Amino acid sequence: MVKAHVSEFETCGEGCKAMTKRYVAKDRRYKRILFAALFIAAALVLAAALGRGMVFAYCAQFLAGLALALFPYPIANFATFRTHGIRPTTAITRTLGVLLVAWSIILWQFA
Repeated sequence: MVKAHVSEFETCGEGCKAMTKRYVAKDRRYKRILFAALFIAAALVLAAALGRGMVFAYCAQFLAGLALALFPYPIANFATFRTHGIRPTTAITRTLGVLLVAWSIILWQFA
């Protein structure tokens, strides 16, 4: 069993237990960084919506994608891990982050 915040999760063995504990430690460490980046991205979207220009929206998309790619920890929740596992969930979150970054660069080039 691994205790994470208020939940406990069964693991398949000692290797899985160590990996889950590592994930929980990274979640605690990087949660604020990710949320700060997403907050800044939301502020940039608001600036774009208020007529400051689409460049703010592209920057917001780039920042959000970069944050998800670098710090996928708090976004993927533990309920998802029960059905898909930590590795696939983290990989999906990182992939979506990379796609957001790539799409923002493409949009920026043709703006």
